[in-house]
Amino acid sequence: LFQGAPRARMEFLAHVPVSGEVVAFASLALGLTAVAAQRSVTKHNPIHIPNVAEFERKRAAIIAGGAEQLTVVADFDRTLTPNRLPSGERGMSCHGIVESCQSLSESYRRETAALFRRFFPIEVSPHIPRSEKIPLMRRWYAENHRLLEKEHLTRADLVRAVAESNISLRPGARSLIASCATAGIPLLVFSAGIKDV
Repeated sequence: LFQGAPRARMEFLAHVPVSGEVVAFASLALGLTAVAAQRSVTKHNPIHIPNVAEFERKRAAIIAGGAEQLTVVADFDRTLTPNRLPSGERGMSCHGIVESCQSLSESYRRETAALFRRFFPIEVSPHIPRSEKIPLMRRWYAENHRLLEKEHLTRADLVRAVAESNISLRPGARSLIASCATAGIPLLVFSAGIKDV
């Protein structure tokens, strides 16, 4: 729905009639503060829609199909969770929570920081084709996970890190989850995050 959106990965999560109202939830990943929006779910969550007529056609088809024909697919980090907190502080991702574990070694922190400096600019670059990015992103994750495996974190370490984190659901996410449950709409959360976080 949102191809061509500048520097943003947009997720259109749901438009479905539930109890007479349309539940809408969308997110901007990567924390863009300004996108030239032609439409907006809220004034604080602009969505760039390059082809409004095509968007409206797809939206109408989803609504006409009804809840029994709908499955909502969502990412977790910075989709169901906010990119920015009300304080302006950046929200944590699953990997960020793990990296906040106090038991991680200094060498792990140095090596993963170096990987971040190397690969993050590639991830967010609008000039690198996706076909080139994907193998590099896989390499980044594999190298990060290889380093993490050496750390021998325990479940207790993860529980403590989650409890001490600033992770929260994005405004509207609880409503989306509850509305899907009430209407019997499957909600699938696909994530490159970490299961137990």
